[in-house]
Amino acid sequence: MNLTTLTHRDALCLNARFTSREEAIHALTQRLAALGKISSTEQFLKEVYRRESLGPTALGEGLAVPHGKTAAVKEAAFAVATLSEPLQWEGVDGPEAVDLVVLLAIPPNEAGTTHMQLLTALTTRLADDEIRARIQSATTPDELLSALDDKGGTQPSASFSNAPTIVCVTACPAGIAHTYMAAEYLEKAGRKLGVNVYVEKQGANGIEGRLTADQLNSATACIFAAEVAIKESERFNGIPALSVPVAEPIRHAEALIQQSLTLERGDETRTVQQDTQPVKSVKTELKQALLSGISFAVPLIVAGGRCWRSRYYCRKSSGYKICLMKKTPGCGCTANWAAGCSEF
Repeated sequence: MNLTTLTHRDALCLNARFTSREEAIHALTQRLAALGKISSTEQFLKEVYRRESLGPTALGEGLAVPHGKTAAVKEAAFAVATLSEPLQWEGVDGPEAVDLVVLLAIPPNEAGTTHMQLLTALTTRLADDEIRARIQSATTPDELLSALDDKGGTQPSASFSNAPTIVCVTACPAGIAHTYMAAEYLEKAGRKLGVNVYVEKQGANGIEGRLTADQLNSATACIFAAEVAIKESERFNGIPALSVPVAEPIRHAEALIQQSLTLERGDETRTVQQDTQPVKSVKTELKQALLSGISFAVPLIVAGGRCWRSRYYCRKSSGYKICLMKKTPGCGCTANWAAGCSEF
């Protein structure tokens, strides 16, 4: 998809100066409304702020991607602002400096088509350091549009002979952009480290880039970068797993891959996977749908009636922990951890 077909020179604010997140969002919304992309700015802004209330849209690297999906959007579009002075924007680890804002406007009837294609293409390019730098340093609309159209930095997943294989899942239904951004950073880190990294994305459009049986059977470890329940988690039985918030790979992808390579295999017996599509019962589908609606719950991975031996990153204590209990680990403080959990 050509990203420039979904924006316009008049939707670009270069070297802008805003005093708040709200001012930036409002200014970009007005640009899209003036182009006839939005029928009601009030309704659109209400949806954008509702999404902001669900969780942070600052994705690290100085980038924020606020977005709204509502009937007030007549045609999928996005607006961009580069900032002369960074704004403080709520991120996963608290307020962070942002100097590039991309506002997405998506109509509901394109949520599974244009929406996903746009986000995939956009986040793929924004994960490229060179492309992002070109966007942030653009002095004219044409320079910015040219940077958005650049596909040169995108590389397919590399395959390294005699190298370990890490399988990953990224998922966050409330913040779709995180899912794709995290996937790109994991794949990029894998290429740099010479590790085979394969990422499956589980988002509003279902499972994309489904991991194959060969990839699962050869996996040394698994990284779950997710804030919802992992779909079809039984596929990962017996694979040592590292579970972190979905935004963590955006900041620490290399460290996570290196950490996953140190995981010890437990006593679990790995289930040999076959390339078949499981048929789910209505009860199973309903359960997964309900779990996926919990936007910021740490994934609870259950196999055979007990919790997996999985490691979780506790942001407050700045360390990885392992949980053997049938409880979701909390990261308010170490005292909240169930008996049987230990710090590494």
